Amino acid sequence: MTYGLLRPRAASPAPPNGIIEGLTGLLRREPFLIAVEAAVADAWLAGGAVAVVTLDIDRFGAVNGTFGRDVGDALLRAVGERIRLCTRARDLAARIGGDAFALIVDDMGDGAAALAVSTRMVEVLRRPFLLDGHSVVIGTSVGVAIYPDDAIDAAGLLRAAHLAVRQAKADGCGAIRRFVPGMRVGDAPVA
Repeated sequence: MTYGLLRPRAASPAPPNGIIEGLTGLLRREPFLIAVEAAVADAWLAGGAVAVVTLDIDRFGAVNGTFGRDVGDALLRAVGERIRLCTRARDLAARIGGDAFALIVDDMGDGAAALAVSTRMVEVLRRPFLLDGHSVVIGTSVGVAIYPDDAIDAAGLLRAAHLAVRQAKADGCGAIRRFVPGMRVGDAPVA
């Protein structure tokens, strides 16, 4: 896959500044968006499919408010590490916002790989984190969107994954939602 050029490798020299997000060691938002465009193009050329999985950390604001920013930063570092441990070698993970993360999951056939990775994320991130002497329990809400089923381009795929994670967040901690046309969050339609 073309977007593999952006994937950090242990044996490779350090990536150029601006590619990797300093706190978590994951890809930054901007290079991730470029990688989504490349992954969609690759899937289109191969006649395949690719998923974007978005994760929003549940209760992150409460952790920051209760224990302070240093513990919040330590939590983000630990979440980044757990995400790296849960993903397959060919997946690409990024921190795309304050407590928001995303993955590109390719080579997935019917979407089962994206759902399997999502389930693994929910399970691993609900385990307590020991940070600065505090046992911190969070969760994650997950949204999944798959090209070409849910969108025909990278921007649409990212939008669909965002809408799906909003629905998951509205449904409660630990929810995983696949995008569906006409999806609603609360009483308002989101697509």
